[in-house]
Amino acid sequence: MAKKKNKRAKKIKKIHKAGIKPRAVNFLAPEFVYFRKGFGWYLVFSLIGLALIVVAIWLRLWLFVAVIVLSLLVFFQYSQKRPHSRECWVSPEGVKIGEKFFPLTNFKSFSIAYDQPVSHLFLETSKRFYPSFWLHFKAKDLIRVRNSLLEILPEKPTHHEAMIARVNRWIRF
Repeated sequence: MAKKKNKRAKKIKKIHKAGIKPRAVNFLAPEFVYFRKGFGWYLVFSLIGLALIVVAIWLRLWLFVAVIVLSLLVFFQYSQKRPHSRECWVSPEGVKIGEKFFPLTNFKSFSIAYDQPVSHLFLETSKRFYPSFWLHFKAKDLIRVRNSLLEILPEKPTHHEAMIARVNRWIRF
């Protein structure tokens, strides 16, 4: 693993020594994928919450009733939240998301999940306890981002989404 990391670092240094200007690609990435929620969505989750409250009252679990009510309030509050767009840069030095910079030597591969209208870029980290993460971007930026990353990182077939991401997409949260 150290050899791969050193090769990538040498490749980045070679690009700079050759006088080649790094090709940075910038794009706007939303914090998360927003799904429009209608009256039916709120009705279903209200009924689920009401059913949980009834069961908790029947079992005389008063603290659980309070937890469910507070959870529903937070759940419905966050369902109204719209994503903010962050400016992202991908260059041979690394990835910059908003104000945070991640050196490219921290990553070992990338993959892209092709969805419409928002595609997802998965960056897999080479460090054990450093989390891998997803970036969302519009389909029009797809080719530029992919070509920029192909010069530096290997592309792997689509990584599997985390369970929480699949559940969020399934319930349209």
